[in-house]
Amino acid sequence: MSDRQPIGEALALEAILYLTDALPAQEIADFEGRLADDQKARDALTLAVAFVQSCEGQEPARPDPAYRQQGIRLVRPRGRWWHALWRRREYSGHPLVWSGLGACLLGLLLIVGGFARGGAAPSPLVETPRLDSPEISMEPLDSPEAVQIWAALPRGEHLFKTHEEGVRRKTREQMHQRLTKKS
Repeated sequence: MSDRQPIGEALALEAILYLTDALPAQEIADFEGRLADDQKARDALTLAVAFVQSCEGQEPARPDPAYRQQGIRLVRPRGRWWHALWRRREYSGHPLVWSGLGACLLGLLLIVGGFARGGAAPSPLVETPRLDSPEISMEPLDSPEAVQIWAALPRGEHLFKTHEEGVRRKTREQMHQRLTKKS
């Protein structure tokens, strides 16, 4: 970065007069020629614009942010295609769009996965038999045949059967209590 040299008073005055159209036509042409070649003349004109705007009560001129972003985009090197996934977005809906798309894909995957696994329907709820049903056995558990049947059952089925019998007993007791209360 070059060090700025102070601008002479004559050059600053000439820039202000040029900006306010107070210079004669010949001096305007000379100053414009000087602007093409001399950096100090361009700096003087820039300062004169800021000075005149501040005298008029305006904010100093600044570059438009959209123009600056366009310049940065042109200068910034282009990356690979996956860099586009991680760069900052200019629109606010980006996270919501991706979240919604992910939720839709997950739902689709669950639906397709459910059909692909064979469509095994869940088993219906087990109904407890009524008291007057012939399925209820009143056989005591200590008979040798019952013990052999219980020993032959797999462990999971044994627990299920025990639970089922417990539910039947409770149901029978409740029915018996209701019947005895009514009588």
